[in-house]
Amino acid sequence: MLRAMLVDDEPLALEGLRLLIDWQTEGFEICGECASAGEALRKLPQLQPDLIVTDIRMPGMSGLDLLTAAREAGFDGQCIIVSGYGDFNYAQSAMQIGVAGYLLKPVEPTDAAAVLAHVRRKLINRDVVSNPQSKSIHHAISALLTQSDTAAVDIPRTARWIIATWGAPLPYPVVQSLLSLLAEYQATSHIVEDKEYMVLRMQTEASAPDFSKAEALLRQHNRQLTLAESTGSPAELPALRRSLSDRLDKTSRGALADHVDALVRAVSLRQADECAARCAQLEAFCAACGASAAVRARRQLISACAAQLADREDALKTFLASQGDSLQALCQLTIQLLAPEQERVSDAMKRYALEHSHERITVNGIAAELKYNATYLGRKFHEEQGIGFREWLENYRVEQSAALLRSTERSVSAIAKTVGYEHYKRFLRHFKQRFGMTPEQYRRKKRDS
Repeated sequence: MLRAMLVDDEPLALEGLRLLIDWQTEGFEICGECASAGEALRKLPQLQPDLIVTDIRMPGMSGLDLLTAAREAGFDGQCIIVSGYGDFNYAQSAMQIGVAGYLLKPVEPTDAAAVLAHVRRKLINRDVVSNPQSKSIHHAISALLTQSDTAAVDIPRTARWIIATWGAPLPYPVVQSLLSLLAEYQATSHIVEDKEYMVLRMQTEASAPDFSKAEALLRQHNRQLTLAESTGSPAELPALRRSLSDRLDKTSRGALADHVDALVRAVSLRQADECAARCAQLEAFCAACGASAAVRARRQLISACAAQLADREDALKTFLASQGDSLQALCQLTIQLLAPEQERVSDAMKRYALEHSHERITVNGIAAELKYNATYLGRKFHEEQGIGFREWLENYRVEQSAALLRSTERSVSAIAKTVGYEHYKRFLRHFKQRFGMTPEQYRRKKRDS
């Protein structure tokens, strides 16, 4: 796990940095929090952070001065500047001393995630391995994949090479888990353009790696491993990378269509829970494949949902007017337009009871009005409301009587009749069960208070 140091002279801002960002998901652990630049410099040798996140304006020493001093002290990690001032001059000065990111207060988690992903890539390529020789080989492979100059680097020429990719970069802890599964093959990860690659180096006579555990781990993140192999010269790696990228793009288009089809099927069957799950999977897949996949997914989904609403002119207009909503919102809207939510049976019973609250109300009477079986109505009300209809009605009437006792001077017997009680003794019994006192005592208590 990469180590991050947070520096800000405002306690609330420091706490916000710690709480608003999901550091673990981004591959970082907070190794220290400092209230001043001086404190950060003193703790730098002890904490040894990979990343310093600091405010610009602090008393005594600014964030930019802190980073300059840290560089002079040998700090070779990455830096992110946080500022409450949208001043281009600050950003310009920060970039001159090698700051990797610039965030404005209040920090938005999505903005922070994007900056941290950029920083993480830099740090991974800096410190993938601890062995100097292996580290130089790792950097040489990265240079090969990006087609940079590698003339001064000695790369084994007789090894057997396997290159794999899963598309857009994954969270740092996931990549570390993948590499650990294939550690015996000296697996290394490399980020080139918008995709992340894994390169395996082994002896030519070595047996083929078992990728089953790695593929299972990737499936948890809606990714698929795409492989290519080269025997002999590592110079073939750039061509293999380009081939893998093309294959991944073609594979992703087919997989994208499968995701959209499954989502549309859930919509057509009015399966709200299944729809939400499929939406999450599709959005995760699009995040892995990039912006173009998200655009294609939206177009395909809108087209398919619109086709289902084609024979309902008003519904189609409502749907098309909401095209800018999220995928999940579009799916939920389509389900509602295909099958408008119906009033629950218990809600219809309550509505009838409220409209006839001053009358004698029974389940049999409501069943006759609503054209239902009385036994079915009683059972359905209890299932949907968690309470029997008679108990709910008594509670409602007693609450209404209490409101009248507080707000009017009417007699207790008159109030009992108003809320629907035919027998005064029954009213008294229910009222005392609910409030633990008689109606007269209740009225006096409320007046006194």
